Amino acid sequence: MDSFYEQDGARAWLEQYIAGRVQSGSSDKYLTTLRLDQLKVIKYGEPRSLRLTEEVEEGIREVEVRIPGIICSKTLPPQQRELCVSVTVLLRNSLINKGRSVAGDEQVRMLRQYVKLSGLGSSMFEGMGEKIKEIWQAFSNGAGQASILDIVFKAYDGEFAIDAHTRYFTDRRHAPSLKHEDIPTSVDPHRFLDSVRGPNFIYTQENSVEYCEQVEEEGSIRHVYMAPFHHPGLNVPRYQAISPEQFQVGDVVEVVAAFVGYPAGRDQYVLKVTMRSLCMVTAQFRQEAAERRHAFHHNASQMSSDKEGKRRRAVEPTYSGPLLRRQKLTSQAVENTRGMSTEASET
Repeated sequence: MDSFYEQDGARAWLEQYIAGRVQSGSSDKYLTTLRLDQLKVIKYGEPRSLRLTEEVEEGIREVEVRIPGIICSKTLPPQQRELCVSVTVLLRNSLINKGRSVAGDEQVRMLRQYVKLSGLGSSMFEGMGEKIKEIWQAFSNGAGQASILDIVFKAYDGEFAIDAHTRYFTDRRHAPSLKHEDIPTSVDPHRFLDSVRGPNFIYTQENSVEYCEQVEEEGSIRHVYMAPFHHPGLNVPRYQAISPEQFQVGDVVEVVAAFVGYPAGRDQYVLKVTMRSLCMVTAQFRQEAAERRHAFHHNASQMSSDKEGKRRRAVEPTYSGPLLRRQKLTSQAVENTRGMSTEASET
């Protein structure tokens, strides 16, 4: 985001949106108001992990929360470029040796779809940081003998920010009974991801992210796409699927996320905000910034053209005094020469 992006307006709009959604009466869980007293951290077998869960009529289910924010950085599908050669080389070596290249596997393991959300200094957004600390404490209490590594987010422009991501692949050794699924062409159109996957990783629903946008029609919200947490009859937004390419830095979005503890060594887990879906709320501020940027560069180009025209006119030669008399004498000599030539031809 640059100087053309109206940060004050976007921050105020985001705070109003968060307050409105929290007070709407929807059963959607927002991170700002998440209550942990009725939730429990449970160890999952496949893929091996720790999950924040709740009891419902159907049994135990993973808790997913909504996190509104403004995209300040992203790495999203589709994968349009061939992946780093070093990854391929290391992976090939692991296949040739019939073993597992630790360095190669680690690079493949870290391939992900990712967004960093900022509130641009919003106090309501920064309050989510305290809630994440409470969640980390809940995982620490529920991990038994294992320890939970500190969850650390790098700030954006000096302000608190939240990283949410989903890995493209799951370790096969952590989910031996799960079957690999084809990676959607919307994610991997040129099969670059599939070409480096190798034998040690699989793609499952755990690695899938839904991309959608809120839809309104003639003042009323129209149901197009069944997004997470939709409950018929409640005053909640409706959604339709869109391409991940439509998400850009500066867009106001909602991330639907789960908190997952992934194995990070013997008796250690690392807590991650795992993205399940990404929803476009509004691209208004990004689009308005683009319009202002275009107008600025257009005006700057026009001013440069005007200055160039004036400069050219300024250097055109003008004559006065002796130079003007010399020009007149030269012109008169040319005319006399032409007269003499005409008389000669007539003779």
